[in-house]
Formats: sequence, structure tokens, C-alpha cells
Amino acid sequence: VYFVTTCTMNVLRRDGSSIVVSETCHVLCIRGIKSKEYLNSNAIKDFLHIGEDPLTCLTSFDSINALHIVKDEIIKKDPELLISYYESLKPHTYDTQSFIFQDLEIQRIHIPQEECLIDSIPLTFEKQYFGSYCDCDNDEEHSVTVSPIPSLWKEYFPEIISTNNQCTIQRLSSTNHISSHIDSHIFEENIYIVFIENDGVLSLTNNSGVETRIHVSNHSVIHLRGVYRYIYKFGLLSYEGQPLVTFIFRNTRNDGSICECIYPNVCDSRLNATIRLNDKMASKLESTHVHSVYENIAGHFSDTRHKPWPKVMDFLNSCNPYGTLIDVGCGNGKYFGHHPGMLQIGCDYSFGLLQIVKERSFEGVRCDCLKLPFRSNLADAIISIAVIHHLSTWERRRDALAEMLRVLKVGGRVLIYAWAKEQNKNSVSSSYLKKNSLSNPQSCSKNQVKRCDTKFPLVLPVHKNRTNFLHTDLLVPWKKKTKSEDNQGGEEKTFHRYYHMFQEGELEELANSIVDLTLDEIYYEQGNWCIVARKLR
Repeated sequence: VYFVTTCTMNVLRRDGSSIVVSETCHVLCIRGIKSKEYLNSNAIKDFLHIGEDPLTCLTSFDSINALHIVKDEIIKKDPELLISYYESLKPHTYDTQSFIFQDLEIQRIHIPQEECLIDSIPLTFEKQYFGSYCDCDNDEEHSVTVSPIPSLWKEYFPEIISTNNQCTIQRLSSTNHISSHIDSHIFEENIYIVFIENDGVLSLTNNSGVETRIHVSNHSVIHLRGVYRYIYKFGLLSYEGQPLVTFIFRNTRNDGSICECIYPNVCDSRLNATIRLNDKMASKLESTHVHSVYENIAGHFSDTRHKPWPKVMDFLNSCNPYGTLIDVGCGNGKYFGHHPGMLQIGCDYSFGLLQIVKERSFEGVRCDCLKLPFRSNLADAIISIAVIHHLSTWERRRDALAEMLRVLKVGGRVLIYAWAKEQNKNSVSSSYLKKNSLSNPQSCSKNQVKRCDTKFPLVLPVHKNRTNFLHTDLLVPWKKKTKSEDNQGGEEKTFHRYYHMFQEGELEELANSIVDLTLDEIYYEQGNWCIVARKLR
């Protein structure tokens, strides 16, 4: 039994949502009670049944006296039932010596000769890894050589070390703590945390942003699993500024297997897995998260697209000044009108953007880039800027490039731009990152990335704008204010566009997969991978 008084109690459901038991009430948590009949009291204000095995429930009371009346009644019916409680407890802070609840367990352990354990730790360290190591804060997980777990530790934590191959030790103080986070799913479910030297604080934050802090005694083991492992963010802090050492034990998936937890919306292991869609699913994904989005944002999107890319203009200036140019995915037609001698034809899927092209007195036709409505061997040059990264499978990206090749004359050239996953090249940030002048472009970690259920058999991460790309396939938000009836502004609506982020060498590999296409140039420009290719025959 665990008692909390004068606080807000947040109870987590299995789906990650929470129930808040009213503030400044008195709450009795009963675990292992033999019968619900024990709780047939008029003094109980609210009753919340949260578990069957063992029978677990929460009851709340308006007064401390009412709680003690029910507590005494329960003890009369079951004298062996242990009841412990605290008369005055600060909101959101729980003290514990031994606590087991759902997927969180905290137990005191016996650590003889603590000084020997402390002596096995380097004196100057702040954070150190032992056993298997994975750098999950960077864009790519990779292993580095670290020291093995000391054999001495096996004498102190035999059961934990027998099932875990990685340990991170960190010294905490008033100025050093472990920020709230969810561990990568490259680690298995169970996480064990040990406090030595002094007491510490475990911080748990649910997906509604509500934080609970638990005062954990020195020589305690915290066991996180289930919702507390996958849904809650956990952080570690010193207690009243007293220094302590934390051991965090995990087991790394060294076999490269994908996590199979029951929380796919937050599973970075599956988010990083290669997306496999059949053509019908891919087309539907693009219809929802590309075509439909651009129809909704066409005007707003066009307002942000004025200045042509310098190297695109260099390419156009090198083309036959009286030849035929086709712009596949022409948008608002910003590359037209600079070469009056050329026959310039644009194509796009968006009616809204083509309407803008028409208003500017340029030629545009609506079509799918996988089925261009032009005869073969027509164009002297084709440009396709920021288009093929909206295609969701490798096969569709290849087919789009092959279709452009079909329309090109022999000897004609095509210029392709696609968004790069690498937004820092040679220690220089792209203009996309530089526009975020108020924040650090490295600040978006994997555990901060939101997820979006696309209603397809995959879950896509939602990118945080103006930060480095952490995933290859993702959704990028576009925020647009909707007009109110009196044109005084309205609510901001967010649309999500699908992108496949090209990694270095990927666009080149795609071009080399097509017969009769040869690469003339490969380059990187402002966060984009770019190729110039020529049709051989």
C-alpha cells in the first residue's frame, strides 16, 4: 500500500494517456488487496481500478480522517496488509524505500564495502561507458571501443550484469544531472539504475508533459520497463545538491534486430527501418502527404519561392538558348522568363501552383512526373528541382528519372536537385539551418522528434523545422494561417509533407541504375544533392 497526501496524482494508462486524480485530495494506493469489498465505504470520494494481478486500485478522500477510517477498516479485515504513508508530501514528489507499481520497481539492495565499488570508478570522470556502447545522440548509431564491465561489479550486481551488456556511469551534483529522455530502442526493454554515495531523484514525465519526482534512497535499484521505459521520459538528479554516482545498465541489440515493442508510434528502431511500400500504398501516401498538401498551401508556398538557385541558372545559361526546356515540378515557374528564346514548358501536379504559372503568362500542364505527357526525344534540357524527394520508394524515384530520360533528346541534359540528409557539409551549415538563428541546429534529438500515424503500415517521424534531419523518410511541417470570415487572421494549421532525404552517393547510385544515362557532374549545394546527367542514345 502506498499513500500520498495533498498532491496531484497522475495515473498512467497502458496507452500512455493519464488520469489526474483531483488536486489537494488524499489518495490511497492499494496493491495486492484480496477483495474489492474491502473498499465499500461511503468515505471514499473516487475509486479507480487500475489492475487485476495483483488487484490494484486508487482511492481518494476529501479529508485525512476519512482516509484513516478506511485504512483502519482494511487492516481489521486483513491484519497482514502493510500500510505506509506520509502526512505531508510536496506536490509531485514521492519518497520511497521500496516501491513496486505496474512497470516501475524501486528496491533497496545491500552494498557492502561501498568504498571498494567507488574506488573502481575513475576519479576524474563525469560520464563513462563500459561494455557495449552506442552513441544514440548523433544522427547515426555507431559503436566505439570502451572498457569491459569490471569483474568487481559482478559481485555487487550479479543478476543485473548477467542480463545486460552495457553500463553508463555518471556523477551527478547540483550542477550536473541527466536530462529527461526516452532511451533509444536499440536497447532492449529493461533498464536498471543504481544510486550510490547519496540519495537521488528520479524524474518521470508522461506524454502530457506532467512531471513526477521520486526521492530514491542511496543503495537503491530502479527497474524501468513497459510504459515507464517506452512512454515516460526519465531523468536523474541529485537530492538537495548532494553528489552521487549513478549506474545505468542496459542490454544492446547487437544482432541488428528491430525492436518489436507494443509502442510503434515512439519506436525509433522501426522508424529507422527501411520503408517498404507497394506501389499502390506509395501512391496513396504521396496523394495524402504531397499532392493534397501542395493544393492547400500553393499560394503561401509560392510567396516563399522567388529567387532562383544560382547553379540552376548556370545550368540554364549553358543550354541551347533556342532549345526546348521542360521543368518537371515547376512550382510557380520561377525558372521561366530568363531566356526568352527558349520554348519553356512547365508541369506540376498542383492546380494551385499551375494557376500561378498561368497568371505569369508561362506554359504549364498538370501531370504526374511518373507519366509525363510529352513525346519521346523532345527536350534539349530538363530541370527537376526538389521533386523526386517527394516520391516514397526507390522504384518510383528511379521511374521518374527514367521518364525524364525518355523525353530528353539524345545528347540532352537533365539537372536534378534533391534534399540532402546532410545539412552540414565540411563544417558549414546549409542556409536551411542558418535561418534558425535563434536555436542550435543540433538541438533536436531522436527522443524529441514527434511521430505521425499516416494511416498506412508505417509510422513517420515529424521533423523539427530548421534542425538536422535525423531520419531518411519523414514528414516536414508547413504552417499556414487560415483566414477568418472578417479577414482578421485565423487559426494556424499545420500540413505535413512527405520527404525522402537523400544521403551522399544515393542520387548518383539512382542515376547509374538507368541505362543510357551518364553523369556529367555531381555536387552539393546548400543542403541539396545535385546531378547533371546526359542521355547517350
